[in-house]
Amino acid sequence: MLDLYWGEFLISPIPLHLSLNYCSDKCSYCFANLGNPGRRANLQPIMNLLADYPNRTTPVAKLLQAGYPVCVSNLVDPLALSNVEQAMPIMKLITALGIGVQVQTKGGRQRDVDELLSFLPPSVFYVSIAMQDDDLRAKIEPNAPSIDHRLQLLRQLSASGHRVVVGLNPLVPEWLPDPVPLLEAVREAGATGVWVERLHLSVRQQAAMTERERQVVGEPALRRARLRGPDKSELNHFNQARRQAADLGLECFSIGQGISSTFFAPYEQTYPTFPTMQGFINQCHAEGVGRMISFADFCAYFEPKLPSWSGNISHYIGAVARAVGREDRGGQKLPATANYRDILRLIWQDRRIRQCPVRYECFGWAAERGADGWVQLVDEEGLPYLRFVPGGVSDYYTAV
Repeated sequence: MLDLYWGEFLISPIPLHLSLNYCSDKCSYCFANLGNPGRRANLQPIMNLLADYPNRTTPVAKLLQAGYPVCVSNLVDPLALSNVEQAMPIMKLITALGIGVQVQTKGGRQRDVDELLSFLPPSVFYVSIAMQDDDLRAKIEPNAPSIDHRLQLLRQLSASGHRVVVGLNPLVPEWLPDPVPLLEAVREAGATGVWVERLHLSVRQQAAMTERERQVVGEPALRRARLRGPDKSELNHFNQARRQAADLGLECFSIGQGISSTFFAPYEQTYPTFPTMQGFINQCHAEGVGRMISFADFCAYFEPKLPSWSGNISHYIGAVARAVGREDRGGQKLPATANYRDILRLIWQDRRIRQCPVRYECFGWAAERGADGWVQLVDEEGLPYLRFVPGGVSDYYTAV
């Protein structure tokens, strides 16, 4: 379906998302395939929406009317054999309507790549490469294009005027023990940045894996992927890879990072975009250290960059923190109709939501130490103050 990019609000600057069929690349670690192996595209509603969106009042239609781009796709590869026959005409139609397409792919048949580039204006491509050993790739990503194909794709995209970033995602130490050669290769092929994340697979997702998939991913990697917190050795490898990328001049992004980064600059220079926490962090770095930040300050950054209308958009919260909307689990009933300030307010004060600022390395709620622990500082509305600490905060709170 074509929908709001619910789970990536304030993370990705692209606000719309297209999902299609189960992905035939069959990557063993694919959270989307494991979570919904029966995924099937419902093409008629997608085409009906694109034919009639100027006359509709849904949140998706309003964003399309405003010219916001569509990510294709975080759940499936549009160039995979199971999707390309449906994805290509949809991307052609979206482009013909003057709406941008941001492509996330591992590549595909050369004729499909060439067809896509024949009609797509300068766009941003996110190309996933999790390893450099192609024999290993053939085991873990059995139907996906080779690593050489992806490097050639980067070169072709760059030569054609497109902007390219690479997903070093997931970064698994056993698959890529030395990231430097791959980082050098993607930089030379035209990539400007790398999105680096560790492997995360829930117990339920791992239960859906075949025995072969479990074997090729490896039990040590699966064990670490189940952990709530990072494994120390894996975290060291993760941080080292990010430092190595930065040393090579590549912009880095990872969810929760506290550094300043222009990773999303190609997106912002190509499309109308939503604001991101990374942009807010960049502003905080520019303005100075240690300052107190109110909810009003937070909104002053985000609100002018977001739509002003109200709609059924509370799933921005439910998609990433279901308990927030569960009264029986200490949550609250989410509103049927909300505006973006309402969503920002929930994100600001509830650390169960992954976009909450205190989930980021450089922020902590301003507090004082009391006899019984932290005493949070709040404004006249009872909303917490935030403190920006660029060196990092080890707790959800930081002393004032």
